[in-house]
Amino acid sequence: MALSKRPLPPLRRAEKIPKATPVLQDSSCIAAIDFGTSSLSVAYTTPTTGGDVKVVRLHSTLERIPNAIIIEKDDDEYEVTDVGHQAQNSLSNIHKGAKNVIYFERVKKLLERDKSLDRTTEVSSFTGGSYYLIEVIAFILTHLKKKLLADHLKRNYKSSDFDWVITVPAIWKARARRMMREAAYMAGLTSDAPGITRFTPVGSPLPRPEEVNPQKLSLALEPEVAAIYAQHQSHVLGPPPRRYMVVDIGGGTVDITVHNKRNGRISVVLPPMGNTWGGTTVNEAFSAILEEIVDDKGFESFIKSDPIRAKAALNKFLYEEFEEKKKIIGKKTKEIVLTLPALLVSFYGHDKLQKARKLKMEYDPDPNKLTIGYDLLEEKVFKPTVDKIIECVRAAFDELTDHIDTVYLVGGFGGCQFVSKRIEEVITQHRGILYEIIDLECPEQPDLAVVSGAVMWRKDPNIIQSRVADATYGI
Repeated sequence: MALSKRPLPPLRRAEKIPKATPVLQDSSCIAAIDFGTSSLSVAYTTPTTGGDVKVVRLHSTLERIPNAIIIEKDDDEYEVTDVGHQAQNSLSNIHKGAKNVIYFERVKKLLERDKSLDRTTEVSSFTGGSYYLIEVIAFILTHLKKKLLADHLKRNYKSSDFDWVITVPAIWKARARRMMREAAYMAGLTSDAPGITRFTPVGSPLPRPEEVNPQKLSLALEPEVAAIYAQHQSHVLGPPPRRYMVVDIGGGTVDITVHNKRNGRISVVLPPMGNTWGGTTVNEAFSAILEEIVDDKGFESFIKSDPIRAKAALNKFLYEEFEEKKKIIGKKTKEIVLTLPALLVSFYGHDKLQKARKLKMEYDPDPNKLTIGYDLLEEKVFKPTVDKIIECVRAAFDELTDHIDTVYLVGGFGGCQFVSKRIEEVITQHRGILYEIIDLECPEQPDLAVVSGAVMWRKDPNIIQSRVADATYGI
């Protein structure tokens, strides 16, 4: 649970590769999946939407849900039974030693800068056992496909009616992109097959799926499609900016790129830059503070006492309650108040939790409340991650040889007030050096910019005229 990342230099793609002539045909049915580190979302357009982009409610009230799933075995087949918050809440009810129930969360992190990554990379379930990562991703994609076709569109369309788009970070390497494409075929996105229903035992040969209708599957770079959405949502009067920077900050990565736009067409003029510091590293930093309070690195003894229930309690606290609270940091708030999990309080005891005062926090044992001041949150929780994000933003500005008009701030963590204030400070420092005026824009619902922009991009794939990148596999 602790923050264990060493400082990483900004990733930089230096080789210029021309964009191939697009072979994508016009499509009236488009579906896009934003497979994020922290969250999942799906958007689409069909003739019945009148060309508008619609975002699917994956929960009764939510369009974006945590990247968490429960998979259950029935006879010889497996199926996703819970996803998002429902999966997180159900985790605590899974009995220790249950063999037919598997829980995964935030599996995308394994795809980020893993030099040993290949199609046989394994991932451990919270409930025990190892599985091929590519098949876990395929199960998630299969479930999202079903949510769109069966629950949302009431089976009025088939999977093969759609052209599918999966978004990927611009800083990803080709092997991670290949795995996403292969997982999509396993999920039957481009065919009318039901999708994956079985796990291959680890150690056994992993079969390759048939690439059915490959022309119906595209990968889209997250900062590029987010910029399309941001410009579409812009409320700034006058003509759109001709040269702009996109800062896409998600749960697991920050992607930065610079575009020129002329006659409605985009040229990517700065190689994608970024690193693997995002919203989840803030959660990990907060976890490290709690570990220091209870003197239990990684909550090792707590988890050992009751593995499934302890993991469920920590997960719900760190990636649900704290996740919501951290969004308000930077607004007019001097502190946040959190309710500690009852299981955690029972295990460590009130006396140990009173040590929070040494770290300038307040613990109230009656309602199990932990109060944390803004200064501590800024210095210990947010600053390490935000500093790494700012490092990338500064590096991008240093690479520019011409002025830019606008900076678009998008992504789930890009909408955080604390982050936007720090980036605005960097912009202010660069005004008057190379640039006269730079606007900072954060669109409404920045966390849905990628998935909505992906549908917009697929409606007009020729909008990207040229690109500077290390590779264009699947793009």
